[in-house]
Amino acid sequence: MVIDSHEHIMFPTKTQLEKMDVAGVDRTILFCSAPHPEKAGNLSELESEMDTLYRVLGGANSKKDNIRRLEKNILEVTEAIKDNPDRFLGFGSVPV
Repeated sequence: MVIDSHEHIMFPTKTQLEKMDVAGVDRTILFCSAPHPEKAGNLSELESEMDTLYRVLGGANSKKDNIRRLEKNILEVTEAIKDNPDRFLGFGSVPV
C-alpha cells in the first residue's frame, strides 16, 4: 500500500482521486488548504486565491478570521474523508 503523507485537499475531490490513481497512491493524508488555486477559472480568480494565501502567510488576518478559516478548512477535509474513507486520512490543524 502506498500512502502519500502530505497532500493538500483539492477541488473537485474527484480530480484529486484521479491524480492519486495515476500516481499509484492508495491513500493520502489530507491537510487543510487556505487557497484553492485549482478552482480558478481565470487569472483574476487565481490572483484572488493567491491573495488569500499571502494574507495568511503575512499575518494580515485577525485571530477571529484565522479561526473561521480553519473551521471552514477542517469541514472541507472532514467532508472529503466522509465521502472517501478508504482513500483519505485527515491531518488536524489548530489555531496557535
